[in-house]
Amino acid sequence: MTIQMNPHKLFILPTVALLFLIPLHCTAAQAIAADQTAGPPVITTQPRTQTALADSVVSFTVEATGDAPLYYQWQKDGADIEGATAPTLTVPNVQTNSAGTYQVTVGDQKWFNARNPSQSKPQDAAKLKSKAQATGKKFARFMNQHSVTSVEAVLTVQPQPVFQGLPLDKLLASQDGAVSTARARNRALIEAKGLTFSDLLRNKKTADLTSLAIQIEQTILDLNHESETCKDRAQQAAEHGTARENDVAQLRELALVYKERIEILKPILTAIKDEIANRNK
Repeated sequence: MTIQMNPHKLFILPTVALLFLIPLHCTAAQAIAADQTAGPPVITTQPRTQTALADSVVSFTVEATGDAPLYYQWQKDGADIEGATAPTLTVPNVQTNSAGTYQVTVGDQKWFNARNPSQSKPQDAAKLKSKAQATGKKFARFMNQHSVTSVEAVLTVQPQPVFQGLPLDKLLASQDGAVSTARARNRALIEAKGLTFSDLLRNKKTADLTSLAIQIEQTILDLNHESETCKDRAQQAAEHGTARENDVAQLRELALVYKERIEILKPILTAIKDEIANRNK
């Protein structure tokens, strides 16, 4: 039987009838999803302002929803960063000139095509060219309809603390706060052990060595406590989603760096105790 449709009449099917048009293999959720679109990009997690030490690594992250695929372009101080087109921007070697304002624009396919006409299909490029030739306000409105820009995240850079050249007893600490600071202190301890430790053993009075040994023992206890605290905080944050993934990773790394410092200090403590024992013979 052939059904002829009258183009001048609009037939409205009841909702129940529409259900029979959905393939039997579709679930209810799929049917609902098929009738919905994600819409223009919306940022759900904004990049955050940070303070970092020179020579450290910093990451900015954005999360967004919208019609897939989504495209990203990070900017620093208002200028595009070449190649920074992923949800996460990593600054691998922070320096003073890394300081500034960072933000990201998230766009859909139409936004991407408008920014990159050479990568679009010829027919799409022609349409975009005509749009670009229209008034600037119309084109800007078109771009704004298909993209969203994050809040500004400010990166402040502080100079790396100077540990090199300090005597061993000035390098003892059980808290550093930042992984880069903790690693710098560990490197300085290793350097002090190799360059000045033998002189320290020879020249310090027995009472001073005894005081230093007690100080190192307490530092090892405190480091062990801080390491376990960092691990516990990372575990709790990961389980309850109360911190960003990057923050959890920093806590775990800090716990490891504190453990490394304990291993650096143990032979130093042993050597000091041996020297004290030899003097008391």
